[in-house]
Amino acid sequence: MTKGLRGANTAILHADNEAKMLTMHLWQDGGPHDDTVVVANFADRSVDDLRIGFPAPGRWSVRFNSDAASYAYEFGSHEVFDLDADGEPMDGCAQSGLVSLAPYSIVILSREA
Repeated sequence: MTKGLRGANTAILHADNEAKMLTMHLWQDGGPHDDTVVVANFADRSVDDLRIGFPAPGRWSVRFNSDAASYAYEFGSHEVFDLDADGEPMDGCAQSGLVSLAPYSIVILSREA
């Protein structure tokens, strides 16, 4: 999957108590196939096109969507897509990208080469 999930390094990129959203950067050594971003939605509503900061520019691939119907047929399969982090600076990062999440779900993205 990605080395970042096994790494000891963690940084909170975005924490919004009111919206009930949390974004973290995890990594072991850093770089492609290591940098990992975990986005958690603790709210009872879907979030579409949420702009968040990413620690590096380029392609970020969805590695896990906890709302995928492949885990349970009752899940909503809220669509989550790979993205390019090329937007304006945000959350202390030089670039940002758009993510979507189902209610009470987690999405894990990892940086590509």
